[in-house]
Amino acid sequence: MNAIPEGFPRGSALSSLAGVQLKFSGRMVDGAFVTGATNDEVAQRYAVCQDLLNQLEPYARRKLQSIQGLTMDACVAATADGVRRKGWDLAEAEVQWVANQLQARLAGP
Repeated sequence: MNAIPEGFPRGSALSSLAGVQLKFSGRMVDGAFVTGATNDEVAQRYAVCQDLLNQLEPYARRKLQSIQGLTMDACVAATADGVRRKGWDLAEAEVQWVANQLQARLAGP
């Protein structure tokens, strides 16, 4: 697998724990408490987003060629909105990352 780029979202471990005492939210992974995503989990999320990006690029290129007057910005925004409406298990930061990568690919050679 390719190295995960620095700008790829790593997720967050936001949680709400009731009570007065200071608490942290964590989980036990391989005998250690972990907050946030593990490296393996981030790699899995990256693979999912990369696969989606590889599928969306030819789709977006077809739309740009077939719809007269469609700008690249509008095409990427509409594609990202479509991904959100699908209800797939993607965090907003992941959808935005895919949209940014799609924009870069469409603008490139």
